[in-house]
Amino acid sequence: MQKQILGGHWQEEVKIDSTMLFYPLLRMFLFLNPRKKFLIGESEDQASIDRIASSTHVLLSTAGPYAKYGTPVVDACVRKGTDYCDLTGEMGWIRKIIDLYDGQAKSTNARIVPSCGFDSIPSDIGAYFLAKNIREKFGTPVKSIRNIVEVTGGISGGTISSGIGAIEEMQKGKQRPTRFFLNPSSPPPPSATTQPGDIIMPVWDEDVKKYVCIFPLAPSNVRYVRRTQAILNYPYGNFKYSEGMVASSFIVAWVITFLVCGFMLLMQLKIVRTLVGKIVKPGTGPSRSTMKNGYFTCVMVGHSLGGEKEGGRVFAKYHLDLDPGYMGTALMISQSSFALLRTRKLAREGGVLTPATAMGDSLIESLKDAGMTFSISETYPGF
Repeated sequence: MQKQILGGHWQEEVKIDSTMLFYPLLRMFLFLNPRKKFLIGESEDQASIDRIASSTHVLLSTAGPYAKYGTPVVDACVRKGTDYCDLTGEMGWIRKIIDLYDGQAKSTNARIVPSCGFDSIPSDIGAYFLAKNIREKFGTPVKSIRNIVEVTGGISGGTISSGIGAIEEMQKGKQRPTRFFLNPSSPPPPSATTQPGDIIMPVWDEDVKKYVCIFPLAPSNVRYVRRTQAILNYPYGNFKYSEGMVASSFIVAWVITFLVCGFMLLMQLKIVRTLVGKIVKPGTGPSRSTMKNGYFTCVMVGHSLGGEKEGGRVFAKYHLDLDPGYMGTALMISQSSFALLRTRKLAREGGVLTPATAMGDSLIESLKDAGMTFSISETYPGF
């Protein structure tokens, strides 16, 4: 019998939240035994984290900023051979754990899978899904995949705090996020140098007939997709990957670009980060109404390469009727942990992986069962 353990950032918070789970079926599902429902771990007490990691097959971590709190948890999971997933989008920290733990995780068969929320599952698992379909349909490598995102929802104080942590980690390590920043240490093939840069200025997209502008999560997402390609050794070809956010008009595209770029530039200043951190505190976030009415849609456009099917076009569409930053992310990381658990008995290789390389088709099926839709078509499906 598999057991689930309820967790949270603070001990008292978990106790209070557990008393609010008044739905009998949910209580039954979680097996909330009043005498055995708490495992207390402190990020500054490695022994307590080790006890938790050694008592489970899969550890799901939602406590960020990960550069501040995440490393001891990854360290314990790697040593104990425990599978791990989290919600980070902190590129500098992901690069750090790749360098520190990828080799050791391979030796212990621990699958360490960062970024299992909105950042970066739709991009990573979506590109994997579309690339497989293009290869099956045309029998040729994939030339390019472009992800165009439409999103509605709120943002949390925790997300802002993690963003601040990500910026500070990059600045502390004097890191520059090159196009292959998250790739394995081995150099990419020569053709990889043709990878496009991040979308910053608004552009007109001929495939979807809409303006596309900068997407704040794109810098980490595109590098994550490229890491998947490299770990899998380019089974669908070394396709170009990029992503942006859809805009309703040329003017709206430029307004979004100005606001996003301006905010990103200001956040490079410590005084601005300090001020934002004091105004938007962890634990704060959008209303239940905003979370309930949020959604995201990704339309990916893929082109094949080679032979008579040169330029053959396929669309993939992914949609979830939940706020991506809260309820949608909770769904995605929950399904990731279940997929990791289900695939533990299969032949697997440990390491610092991605959702596509660690779980692949199993995660896609889990997400479908939970309500996320996946579709493939040769004609533009619309948003």
